[in-house]
Amino acid sequence: MPTNANPPTALSVKQRRFLAAYRETATITAAARDSGVDHKSHYRWRRECPAYAEAFERTQHIAADVLEDEARRRAVEGVRTIRYGRDGEPLIDPATGEPYVEVRYSDRLLMALLRANAPEKFGGRVMTIQQATRSPQVMLYQLPENYDAAGDDSRCTTAR
Repeated sequence: MPTNANPPTALSVKQRRFLAAYRETATITAAARDSGVDHKSHYRWRRECPAYAEAFERTQHIAADVLEDEARRRAVEGVRTIRYGRDGEPLIDPATGEPYVEVRYSDRLLMALLRANAPEKFGGRVMTIQQATRSPQVMLYQLPENYDAAGDDSRCTTAR
């Protein structure tokens, strides 16, 4: 395992370019397209270059944070959209004379964030229903102290 005294080998320009693109896009395909690096190179680097694999893992966490920030923005702050009429022209707000802007919020994203951050409170509820089943009768036999195989002196008790 590398230490600060022995830093891992430096990443190549292509590797750094791919990681920068992945940080922004959070998908291998888009990162490959945006960086001009073949996606197969990424998988080969992960297998063969421990420094790259470690850097990619760190970048995955950053990309996940970027996605979570965007989800929060859409859920809490909303997304502003211009409203259009049937004729395809923007609707005009009579008070301002500007195009009418509507803010849309995502309840689904908000619930996903709540479940992720407070699963004990907002996590999916699992309901378990137990049906009472009648246990079968069990016959317990108590053999007398002077039991012999030929006799039929055994006493039988019924238990539930």
